Amino acid sequence: MSQDLTPLFSKGISKQFGIAYDAWPTVLPQIFHMGQMDGRYTDEQNWEMYGLPLRRGPGEGVAQGQFKPSFGKRYTPVNYALGDILAYEDWKDDQYGVMAKVLPTKGGQLAVSHQTLKEIVAANFFKNIAFATVGNNTPQMADGQPLFSTAHPISQANSGVTVSNRASSGGDLSFATYDAGAVNIRQQKAANNTQFLQNNPRVLVVNPVLHRVANQIMRGDWERGTADRNLNIYKNDADVIEWPYFQASGSTGTNNSWFIVADNHYLQFLIRQEAEITTDYAIGVQAYVFVSTSRFVCGSSDWRGCYGNAGA
Repeated sequence: MSQDLTPLFSKGISKQFGIAYDAWPTVLPQIFHMGQMDGRYTDEQNWEMYGLPLRRGPGEGVAQGQFKPSFGKRYTPVNYALGDILAYEDWKDDQYGVMAKVLPTKGGQLAVSHQTLKEIVAANFFKNIAFATVGNNTPQMADGQPLFSTAHPISQANSGVTVSNRASSGGDLSFATYDAGAVNIRQQKAANNTQFLQNNPRVLVVNPVLHRVANQIMRGDWERGTADRNLNIYKNDADVIEWPYFQASGSTGTNNSWFIVADNHYLQFLIRQEAEITTDYAIGVQAYVFVSTSRFVCGSSDWRGCYGNAGA
C-alpha cells in the first residue's frame, strides 16, 4: 500500500516543481548568453584573424597572412542536488490528508532553490572571478587574468600587447566613471589588434544600493552631479539591471561595484540538465524520498564586450 502512494505525491510535487521553476523571475538571460550543453564539456575557441593587406608594387610578391588560435575556454557543468525525506510513519499518521496537500508546495520550494542557486552562482562568478585580484591561486580566465583586468593580452600569439577593461582604480558609479566605461567598450579591439569591434553598451548591472544613481545616469534628462544643466547624453545608453545577488564591494563602499555588458560579448551560462525532481520509496528506511538535481556552468570565453569598476 505504501508504495502505491508514491505516484500520488510524485505527480503533485512534480507539477508544482515545474510551475515554480518556470515562473521564477531571473535576470540571467539579460546578462549571459543562455545555452544548452550536449556533452560532459563544451569547448569554445577564440581566433586571431587576419591583419591588414600590405601595399605592393607591380611584380612584387603578395604578403601572406594567417589566422591563428587565440585563447580557448572549456566549460564543465557542475552537479547540484537537494532532497527531502518523508517518514512512512508520518504519512500513515496523517489522518486528515494534510501532507498530501503540503507536499506539492515542497516541490515548488525545491524549484525556487534551484533558480536561486543559479543567481548566486552567476553573481559569485562576477564577485570572485571577474573582480578578482591577480595573484597566486586566484581564479582566472584562459588568458591568466580576471574577467575585468588592466593587463589582458590582446591575443595568445601577441601576449606582449596588453589592454584594459577595468578602471585602474575603483570609483563609485557616476556620470564620469560610466563615461569611462562606455568609451572603453566602444574602443575595444579584436584579437588582431587592428579591427575595432564597434561595440556599444547594452546593460549596466548594479546592486540595488545604486538604484538612484544608476537610474539618474541612464534615465535622467540632465547630467547627474552638476548644476550646469547639461543635457544627459547617456540617457537610454544602456538598460539598468538591479541584481541583489551581485554583492561585490570596493575598499570603502558596500555592494558598490558595477559593470557594463555590450551588445556583443562572451558571457556564457550553459545548462547540461535543467532542474528535475525524482521520487521513490526507500524500503530500507521506510520513507518516501524526493530529490531535485540540476547541472550547469557559467563563465566567459573572452573579456571583450565587458567593462568593470570595483567601486571606491
